[in-house]
Amino acid sequence: MIVNTLNKEENQEINRYIESLIKTFNIKIEPRITICNSREEFNKYLCEETPEWKIGCTEGREVIILSKEIIENERKNNFLKILKHEIAHIFIHKSFGKGPRWFDEGLASLLAGQNKFENSLKVNPRELINKSQFDEDKKAYEKSRKLVNDLLGGIIDEIRKSN
Repeated sequence: MIVNTLNKEENQEINRYIESLIKTFNIKIEPRITICNSREEFNKYLCEETPEWKIGCTEGREVIILSKEIIENERKNNFLKILKHEIAHIFIHKSFGKGPRWFDEGLASLLAGQNKFENSLKVNPRELINKSQFDEDKKAYEKSRKLVNDLLGGIIDEIRKSN
């Protein structure tokens, strides 16, 4: 998958990542990536008014994401990790369907290399089940990463090493 707004090294990194997911999940998928250059374009494409925290999403085999400039300059997030996170959702959904949001987000985060979470963070999965609670909790993604990491132990590390 070549994305024309990325440089050669970034394209190569995304292609390697997709190949690693194909190998890990044993599913051949070619994601389609749509990059929006403004929040207005993003909202129009999704046919909804998106909350400020939403910077990417997945529909089927398509990733819809805000541009690298918006994500890195305005949101101070790593564009490639966000893109990898969204691509991971495609493989997770094809393999397992849509499961609990905390598991879906936690696994996508860990596979994308978004490993940051406080080890001392206390997580109750019941707090992450309700969509509105998840959306309102500023630490929901961090809690999801920790919970999935704790549940899967070293399996995620082994997956990363084998790819």
